[in-house]
Amino acid sequence: MNGQSCENCRYFKYLKDEEYDGFCRRYPPSVLQNHSFPDVYDSGWCGEWCPANPDTLSAGATYLARLVLLGDATAAYALVDKLTEDRQDTPNEGTK
Repeated sequence: MNGQSCENCRYFKYLKDEEYDGFCRRYPPSVLQNHSFPDVYDSGWCGEWCPANPDTLSAGATYLARLVLLGDATAAYALVDKLTEDRQDTPNEGTK
């Protein structure tokens, strides 16, 4: 599956031999969910999606925007540092 689905979200955890494909670990277990994480299908989606591997620049930029909007400055700065470091390790196309 492509796009912003549970299958490629960093909060999704697969289960084996269950009715659902996995569960979402975005938030702590809930009393409303019998003290467990919400069951989800890998094809599902929600507004809290986050890339499973935010190492690419476009996925990293999306993730950074979410962190800023959520007010998580520490994580946002850490991600900017990582992305900046990764870009410095990559040679520019115009250089020889």
